[in-house]
Amino acid sequence: MSKIVRVSDGNYKIAVAEDHRITFDVGSGGRGDGNGTVYITGDLMVEGTNTSLETVNTVIEDNIITLNRGESGSGVTRDSGTSGLQIDRGLKVDAYWVFDEAITWFDPAGITYQGTFKATDNDDRILGLQTPNITTDGTDLNLLGPYSTSGGIEANPGLIKIAGEDGAPYLAKMNLTKDPGDPLSEVDGNIIPNVSYVNDYVLTFFNNTVPNRIESGIIPDAITSVRAFDNSEDGGTSKVVLSVDGNAVQENFDNYVEMYGLIIQDTDLGTEIKTSSTSAQDLILGAMGTGSVVVEDNLRISRIGHEGDDRLEPAAPVGDEGTVIYTDHSGAGASGIYFVNSKTVTTGGDEQRDELISRNRALVYSMLF
Repeated sequence: MSKIVRVSDGNYKIAVAEDHRITFDVGSGGRGDGNGTVYITGDLMVEGTNTSLETVNTVIEDNIITLNRGESGSGVTRDSGTSGLQIDRGLKVDAYWVFDEAITWFDPAGITYQGTFKATDNDDRILGLQTPNITTDGTDLNLLGPYSTSGGIEANPGLIKIAGEDGAPYLAKMNLTKDPGDPLSEVDGNIIPNVSYVNDYVLTFFNNTVPNRIESGIIPDAITSVRAFDNSEDGGTSKVVLSVDGNAVQENFDNYVEMYGLIIQDTDLGTEIKTSSTSAQDLILGAMGTGSVVVEDNLRISRIGHEGDDRLEPAAPVGDEGTVIYTDHSGAGASGIYFVNSKTVTTGGDEQRDELISRNRALVYSMLF
């Protein structure tokens, strides 16, 4: 049978002696088994120091629960600048999920902010978090931001590490292919490597792969390099190219080298030195100062009609640029050594072309003439 206490005008108060309590017993027959329900149809204001709920499950329909209500300072000022939840762990130290005003952090734009969330315990240890995913609002994910110390803010001394002494289990997983049954499948490109993997990769690479170049400078225009090409990998001709400031100054092939328009080639007749087929320039031998060009062996001049030059006779030097010496079938001089220069010594023109005479032929001519 229901009973109602109604106060039509004024307040209603139940008071007991100090240090005593008021109990709403909704158990069956007043046994205190808690099977009944207490309803409060209006707002509930609790003005004590501590509020304790001894329930098995607490269901709250509110979307927002306000902590540290009534704060009038700049940020959280009570309880050492922290506010949050405390979890009773029985015989172990309690755990906390709090907002800590003392922590400084940078947002992705590099702006400094004060205060953030922290998981800790009663021994002031920072606790770990378990989650399968971390996402952002579309901005960068910053790790190891500024480090808040008692003396101020410093660069964070921490490192991003994989749990374990050397990260070996993580390294083993990184080396797995996407499909273990398909040896040609690639390693997942989204995996972040650790130091063990990088060291292992570099060591394996240099143990099994010979680098094909040495280079320095700004790519591509000012680079200086030595690079090897091989027809088994690159296609084309095998060669070694030396470039200085982006310009190829020397190319080494299997039987010749070309540098600065000069070709040194190994032939069946011996080692050949000549200008490149596209240079059309003179090959100049010279010694600086009082030095001389010295030939320490026999000197043989091939007959006219050289490689890349099918003229019957060489042209005279331009202006007063010396004398051209060449060989051809021997004529009246019986030497086969000819010369041509640009000296104006005859009435027939501005060049003189003739054959050097042999000693025997000169003696015969001297007796006849």
